[in-house]
Amino acid sequence: MGNNPIWHNDVLGDTLDIANNEASKNDINSLVKSNNQKYVTFKNNRVNIDFSNLSTQEKSDLLKSDEGLKLINDLVTSGKKILYEALDYALLRNATGKKMTLMFTLPANIINASTRGKDAANGHRDLPKEGYQGQVVIHPKVEFEENDQTGTSVKKTRASIVFHELAENYERTHNNIDYKGTKGAHNRAKSREARWHGKSEDPGNVSKVIKAPSPTRSRFNIISNITKEYMSWEE
Repeated sequence: MGNNPIWHNDVLGDTLDIANNEASKNDINSLVKSNNQKYVTFKNNRVNIDFSNLSTQEKSDLLKSDEGLKLINDLVTSGKKILYEALDYALLRNATGKKMTLMFTLPANIINASTRGKDAANGHRDLPKEGYQGQVVIHPKVEFEENDQTGTSVKKTRASIVFHELAENYERTHNNIDYKGTKGAHNRAKSREARWHGKSEDPGNVSKVIKAPSPTRSRFNIISNITKEYMSWEE
């Protein structure tokens, strides 16, 4: 801990893990102002934040000025284990806790799972993979549109999708808040995005989903092998 345990945020095992690919790292970095990305580090597929050279006041001021950095800090220090993946498949569990895999034929190409706050269907249709209390998976090639202030459908930035889904998962997983309701996780995430420097035209809303293309045959075979191994492995 470098004799400075206060600023190294995984002291108690609090965790934000990511998939072992550049797309996942890029998505996390996209939430943070470019000049603050130096505080975010990645090691062994784990996200860490290092404020070791900052005073308490400097850290406080920095987090107030960068909602994306604050969100990552909240996720890292939440006390819950959360996984973010930019992948074209998802390894998770169903509502009964049994292993389940998805090849992303879902309309939104997004998984947002938690063991705590309920989902949009007022239940837990999906649960995170074993060892995590929260999990977000977003297909790396899915695209979205939203309505601007004139009602015209325009492209929605990927970063805004990642921000909203992680903020929503944080509310469900850390704060045990259900998705629905005026003070629910979805609306809390929308309010948080409104304070973020990269906020979209219509925070938390999507007018159109442009699904990612189907995997090539070779990619399909790779995914099939990954999912078969996952399903056959016994905890």
